[in-house]
Amino acid sequence: MASDIHHVSDYEYWMAELANVPMPTTLPSDGGPAREGHQIREFPLKSSTATAMERIANGSMHAYFMICLAIIGHTLSRCTETDDIVVLTPIFDNTMPACNYVNTIIPLHLDSRRLTSLRETLEYTRSIVVGAQEHQNLPFETLTRSANNGREISKIAMSLKGLQNSDFTETANPTLEFIFDQKHQTVELKYDTARYSRDYIDALGLSVIQISTSLIKDPDADISRLSLLTPCEQAIIDKFNDTDDPSLLGEHTIVSLFQEAVARHPEALAVIHADRRLTYNELDIASTNFAQRITELIGNGTGKTVAVMLHRSADMIVSLLAVLKTGASYVPIDRDYPLPRITHILNDCGPQLIITDASVEIGDIPRLAPQIDSRPTAALLPAIAPDAAAYIIYTSGSTGNPKGVIVAHRSICNTLCWRRYYQGMGPKDVNLQIPSFSFDSSVEDIFTPLVSGSSLVVPQHDLSADLDHLAQLIKHEHVTTMLMTPGLYDVLLKGHPEIIAELRVVTLAGEGFGLNLTRRHFELAPRVRLVNEYGPTENSVCSTVQELRPENEEVLIGEPIPNVRCFVVDSRERLCPPGIPGNLAIAGHGLMTSYHNRPELTAERLHHVDAIDETAYLTGDRVVLTPYGLRFLGRIDRQLKVRGFRVEPEEIEHALLGFPEIQAAAVVPRPGLNGLTELAAYFVAAEDSEESNLRHRLAAILPSHLVPNHLVRLKSLPLTVHGKVDRAHLSAMADSESRQIGQSPNTPTEQALYDLWTEVLGHSNFGVKDDFFEIGGQSLRATLLVSRIRTALKREIGVKTVFANPTIEQLAHIVDEAEASTADVIPKVQRTGRYLASDEQKRIFLMCELDDTGMAYNVPIRVDFSGRVDATRMSEAIDCVIANQDSLRTTFSLTDGELWQLVSEVSDIELTVVEAKNEESLETTIANFVTPFDLRSGPLFRCTLIQLPDRSVLLLDTHHSISDGMSVNCLLSDLAIAYATGTSEAPALQYCDYSAWSATRDDSASRAYWTEQLASLPDDPDIPLDFPRPMTHSLAGAKHRFSAGRDLTDRLISLARSHESTLFSVLTAGYAMLLSKYSSQEELIIGTPVAGRTRNELNGTIGMFVNMLPLRVKATPKNPISPLIRQVHDTSLDAFSHQNCQFNTLVDLAHGGRESASTPLLKFAIVMENMDAPGQTFDDHSVRLSDISVPVSKFDLTLLAHESDEGLEFILEFRTDLFLPSTIERMANHLITLLSHMVNSPGQTVADLELVNATETEKLMSFNNTKASLPECTTILDIIRAHPETAWAVADTETRLGYGDLDKMSTALAYRLMDAGVKQGDVVALLFDQEAITVVAILGVMKAGAAYLPLDGQYPEQRLVSLIRSSGCVRLLHSASTRPSWLKETNIPCQPISLNEPTWYSPLENTGLPILNRKDLAYVIYTSGSTGEPKGVEVTHEGLLNLCTWFTQHFELTPEDRVSKYASPAFDACVWEIFPALYAGAELIFIPPEDRMDLFRIADFFEREEISVAWLPTQVCEQYFDIPTSPLRLLTTGGDRLTRFVPRPYRMVNNYGPTETTVCTTSYDVNETETGPIPIGKPIANTQVFVLDSQGHLAPIGVFGELCVSGMSLARGYRGRPDLTSEQFVSNPHLPGQLMYRTGDRARWRSDGYLEFGGRRDSQIKLRGHRIELDEIKHTILEYEGIREAAVVLQHQQHHRQGRIAAFYTTADEGHPTPTELAETLSMRLPTWMVPASFTELATIPLTPNGKVDTKQLETYETKPQPVDLKSPVNDWERRILAVWQEVLECSEISTDQTFFDAGGNSLLMMKVASKLKTELGIANCSVTQLFQYPTISALAAHLGSNAEQGQVFSQLRSRAQQRMTARYGKKQ
Repeated sequence: MASDIHHVSDYEYWMAELANVPMPTTLPSDGGPAREGHQIREFPLKSSTATAMERIANGSMHAYFMICLAIIGHTLSRCTETDDIVVLTPIFDNTMPACNYVNTIIPLHLDSRRLTSLRETLEYTRSIVVGAQEHQNLPFETLTRSANNGREISKIAMSLKGLQNSDFTETANPTLEFIFDQKHQTVELKYDTARYSRDYIDALGLSVIQISTSLIKDPDADISRLSLLTPCEQAIIDKFNDTDDPSLLGEHTIVSLFQEAVARHPEALAVIHADRRLTYNELDIASTNFAQRITELIGNGTGKTVAVMLHRSADMIVSLLAVLKTGASYVPIDRDYPLPRITHILNDCGPQLIITDASVEIGDIPRLAPQIDSRPTAALLPAIAPDAAAYIIYTSGSTGNPKGVIVAHRSICNTLCWRRYYQGMGPKDVNLQIPSFSFDSSVEDIFTPLVSGSSLVVPQHDLSADLDHLAQLIKHEHVTTMLMTPGLYDVLLKGHPEIIAELRVVTLAGEGFGLNLTRRHFELAPRVRLVNEYGPTENSVCSTVQELRPENEEVLIGEPIPNVRCFVVDSRERLCPPGIPGNLAIAGHGLMTSYHNRPELTAERLHHVDAIDETAYLTGDRVVLTPYGLRFLGRIDRQLKVRGFRVEPEEIEHALLGFPEIQAAAVVPRPGLNGLTELAAYFVAAEDSEESNLRHRLAAILPSHLVPNHLVRLKSLPLTVHGKVDRAHLSAMADSESRQIGQSPNTPTEQALYDLWTEVLGHSNFGVKDDFFEIGGQSLRATLLVSRIRTALKREIGVKTVFANPTIEQLAHIVDEAEASTADVIPKVQRTGRYLASDEQKRIFLMCELDDTGMAYNVPIRVDFSGRVDATRMSEAIDCVIANQDSLRTTFSLTDGELWQLVSEVSDIELTVVEAKNEESLETTIANFVTPFDLRSGPLFRCTLIQLPDRSVLLLDTHHSISDGMSVNCLLSDLAIAYATGTSEAPALQYCDYSAWSATRDDSASRAYWTEQLASLPDDPDIPLDFPRPMTHSLAGAKHRFSAGRDLTDRLISLARSHESTLFSVLTAGYAMLLSKYSSQEELIIGTPVAGRTRNELNGTIGMFVNMLPLRVKATPKNPISPLIRQVHDTSLDAFSHQNCQFNTLVDLAHGGRESASTPLLKFAIVMENMDAPGQTFDDHSVRLSDISVPVSKFDLTLLAHESDEGLEFILEFRTDLFLPSTIERMANHLITLLSHMVNSPGQTVADLELVNATETEKLMSFNNTKASLPECTTILDIIRAHPETAWAVADTETRLGYGDLDKMSTALAYRLMDAGVKQGDVVALLFDQEAITVVAILGVMKAGAAYLPLDGQYPEQRLVSLIRSSGCVRLLHSASTRPSWLKETNIPCQPISLNEPTWYSPLENTGLPILNRKDLAYVIYTSGSTGEPKGVEVTHEGLLNLCTWFTQHFELTPEDRVSKYASPAFDACVWEIFPALYAGAELIFIPPEDRMDLFRIADFFEREEISVAWLPTQVCEQYFDIPTSPLRLLTTGGDRLTRFVPRPYRMVNNYGPTETTVCTTSYDVNETETGPIPIGKPIANTQVFVLDSQGHLAPIGVFGELCVSGMSLARGYRGRPDLTSEQFVSNPHLPGQLMYRTGDRARWRSDGYLEFGGRRDSQIKLRGHRIELDEIKHTILEYEGIREAAVVLQHQQHHRQGRIAAFYTTADEGHPTPTELAETLSMRLPTWMVPASFTELATIPLTPNGKVDTKQLETYETKPQPVDLKSPVNDWERRILAVWQEVLECSEISTDQTFFDAGGNSLLMMKVASKLKTELGIANCSVTQLFQYPTISALAAHLGSNAEQGQVFSQLRSRAQQRMTARYGKKQ
């Protein structure tokens, strides 16, 4: 009982505490790009602030919490625009025993008006927290239910790590959480990425830091009045508002600007209205004359007003100018306004005159009819002051009455002068005047052309209601510019898209719009400018502008126009930082004078704002300043924009409440057609009130745009718990009503269509206005619908017509007007039992020949009954169905190359009945049910009934050659009828009738379409595979199941609807983007099935009708998502309309894609599985269908989608010989991520959408946890100097130096160099051979503070001179052996110095060596440049020190090690060899130059010198593996891709690293368990590696991208090449503040964190449409016995226009294998297009000085191509096969090395060849698979019996290689 009383007390406390608090507390979205999920951003507190917080808290975590709460309270008070704030926080862990917890969350209610100084705020928050703590036991659910009707109280939370529970967010589900970490002195912002952008959160985080600093700095200061902008933020705002342009300012008036135009263009056309034309001169005279007439009535017009109430006409323009010329201001009044509104405006503005031709009663105001008199007269008109009022325009008012805005000439003239310049308007322009002249945009629309010398077309009536007239005017009058609302423009684009290209500039204003409109505009008229203008009436029409472009990511309101300034302020008029939303305040030269007769409103909205120190207008528009301009977020109040008009809902509510029967009213927006906003009014009336009558009465007092579209009578308006109208609930009601079922059919056609829709869709829950594709329709059902319409209504329409007219109402009009169907009747063929197979069956038969599983084309299903069925009746029912359906009794015969259907009269198919006692035996039976079918012997249908004690399961399996998905429905439907009645009817047509008819069907139109579609096909997408693609086609597969939740599914459906598309199109677009991003290829082909039953007569027939159609999809990265969805939609419709072409024909039309390792033409497919099963019952037993999984995959990858009640269910079906399950699981996750991005950010481009989610990002970033400490020394020189003097340091064949000698000599050299003028930061060139003195020179240069530049004496003279000059080196050091002969003759800008002179090592006076910094240059190494000009890489001491520290620790290098020196002096591998050895105190031994190029001499050197650590170039290293013995303990390699490895006793390490990252970036210990490509490892210490896609996004695990490097090892850049440096060394988007180097290499992460190298981005070649990796060919050659080295290049020689592949190799036994042997072997291992055109044996593969293959030399090497003349048969096998080919192909000239397809064959003809080879050559086991595998006559003949000789050759080669190895090492290896 005490507990209940306690809860009552808690309840009363919280009800009082939260009374009248607006809920929920939330920070409105900033409208930025949305994502899915939550992310966390961390912000460090300033150290002084954190220290002060600790001091104030005095060790109390509760006190620290209150300080944090004070900070958050101040932050939220500035961002929420409300006085009352509720922050959720978890309970305090130490307030009570855990067992007493009944709650996890408490709300803290803060009154922001009490948040002043820190001291007062802490007192206040303490009382709040104490009260909350004392009453924290009321369950949060109870509190929520009581305080806010069960809805959320707050979406903002705050917690303190260590004090409070951290798992409360699952209950609270906040969109924003502030997490303070006292220990680490940080604040984290965890936010919902679907609601807030990262820019917003960053701005909010900076505000928290700034507020905390200000609070702590002076605890007594009231920071609520302070600006908290950082200097950087203030600078951004200042720059944004740097808009001063004095050239636009001046003592202008509208009249003076017009008269300047008259003077410049007197005879130019000014006004065009119908047949009336006025030149500028005529308009000037007419307006002057009329002005004179006005002054006669009112006198001098200064300070007076004249109302103008006219229809659109030339009179209207003359009248406006005339009023202005009198000095008066005009008040435009729409003739169509209701009389009460007209009366109010006239009474309010009190005009001295009204110009009108209306007969309406308007009181006693003098009136004047318009007149145009163009006769020149003398007129004396008053001078007009720029500050005089020009016009008063009335806008909607929240009090119920419109308010008049007074604008002066000076203000509007700034807009006109800017607009004239910005739009480039001149005499050649024609502007169509569209807005009503009572709407403020008419001012700029009328007068901009008239001050520019342009022509103004004034239409006769409102064009928004007459699009045809609008389009006609544009065309007839050659309109170039126009201004209109986005809604009207959207309708114009849809109704008359062809007219847009006539224009020059389109200006949109008045309401917001999205990227869909922008994209449609640029798709139709890419050269027509599109401008978005924003501005309130109170700031002279236009305040900001955005020039829209195709690449825009969102539509903003842009930047301020000249002389206008825009600021974002909070509710207390303090400046908001960039990124924080607030109220838009506008200042500058466009402001209104005031509201007419409304001084209090003027003072409220137009006054001095202290934060900007000038007068500004507070718009009430909520905006945020982004890096690209202002983003409009909506109104702060309830004001709306409807069709360009400003609408105050209160004005409509006021009008409704003016009717005596209306007791309550509320007006809310609701979605309308085409996404436009409509008004819905809800009211409560004391008595019945007819809606139409109420609408009529409203129309009498309100303008048409204020009359609600929907009037809804309620018994009462919904209220919040605080008694206020619940407008959120009303908005939800309005949105729901917009989706209600439409009206019933009204015409016979509509009723007929309704019946057909019900039949096709399977339900009747729709009306004539509902969209077919929104209520369950999709492409397959659309195809069925067309078939039903053709049969039932005898009308011919296409699938595309259904998509274009998706409602019954629309489609009925089309059907009524459609021509009668002329489709021929499908005739029945004579029943013979033997019929030609259809094209569909031929395709399936061929694929079955290639099917290694035998079950790829089984169609098994499982039918679960809710009870136990009668086995006997089921058996009889099956017999009945088999007797009625010929397909179930069909087998096939391949005779004389033709495929025949054989239909048996009787069937021996029997129902197998199995008694199963339990689920285990059930599953066992199912697992053994599916087995291969024999297409020739049959049967091709099997069935098993499993009887459990309480239910039955029926298993059915048909072969795809005789059935398809709809056939299953037919089978079950017939089976249900036969089971119930004992009989069933045979279908109207059998499948043999269809196959005969389809063979004669005219498909010429479809062939023409597909011929065009399949021309110039894109390359196959290079999807990263886990296994090499095998030569033979495998269908072994598996399935990965995943799903999209209901929420995501609904949003995808909404996305489809907004694009007038289908869910299929959206999913296909997402799938295409996934494949595109995985393959880095824009265009690809995706297959999709179509029903193929284009005739209604076939709907009851079991058979194979389905066809596969290829969809070409282009996922252009720079294009937004919307055009991609539309492209897929349109492509699908076109494909479905031309589905009569069978897939075999399409393959032939494609002219390629027939290699056997993949499905012809298609590798990827998508299937939308939402053809529901018929709702049959068996003895009242309900039926549930499910598929039986078969481990096959017909394509590389297939996406299957099915919509269930829970959302979209997906299956990714994949080939297990290509992909690992883990890879497919990642792909599935990436697809869901992409789909989420599509619905969250539909305005983003394809490139913007990232595959990697937060979880994967975290894993990828974890691969870069490489932080390691460095020694305290500054450079490596300090470490080398510390080694024992007596220890040996470096040696060559003639010299051996100890570390003491090395130090003394290098120090002496340093002093000598300094004495010779070498300064710190200079570069000194070194020209040495493989000699120890090199090391002395390197260290001497470094000690002098300079960087060394290594040169290679083998370089050509010209290159050496070029390097010396471009480097700017000051000295050239060399030895006697390397002094080049050209030094004396060549003018180089540095002095050469020979180090053979002993004086260079003699000590000088010790003046002190320079103090080095780690950031100083250590060396410069030149690498090849893509432009042909070498580039010098500048490497720092820091990078060098990091490399040596890591190397020494990682490889455990010690002074006992002896390290070889192999690399060329100018190759950066020299750094790898020299410095780690010296760092560790080991001895470095130079390999003699004469030994470097001989593998066996290298091995001897290692043995002789007892080398323990060595580096060898990749090519040499791979050969060294064949040396069985070695003294090495560590062998490292790098410089090229390591393709082979032989386990040896030493540690083998594969390294990767460009020169720009200090030699080594990643490292990998190679082991014998490695089966795939050898990785390049993980990043070394203090190095971060990122694999990025083309947009700089993180590439997912397993996906290739560009390898980019950050970290300590990064070079400084390229010497003297700032342009190239900035291009290659760029900001790292994933490590802010750091640079990264773009290597240009392709790589991908493995899931274990190792990197796999993918070659250069440009190493892939494309030859004859095929994408080829030359390394793959090289690797295949190296696998041949006897091959030692290989290189493959693409040669471009004059007689090879497209280029050709050339292979070079060296052998262990000269002359073996021969080029012919290699060619024949590769033709059996690789696709024909990958077999090199030439094979050349060389003595050695040429290498560059750096040890890499010299590809340039090989590319120009003269090779002998393989013979291209016709090869004749060489044996009987080849002659017999050739004869068959000649007969089938009807061609005599066929070479035995020519592939079947190159000779003109196709897949169907291949079936003929296989048949003839069996019958004529007696080859029983010859199959189509073998023909694919051995595609040439010679290869096939060798396979069938002539390969013994080839086997002997291989054996001999192996024997010779083994003999040589035995002779060398004495034993077999």
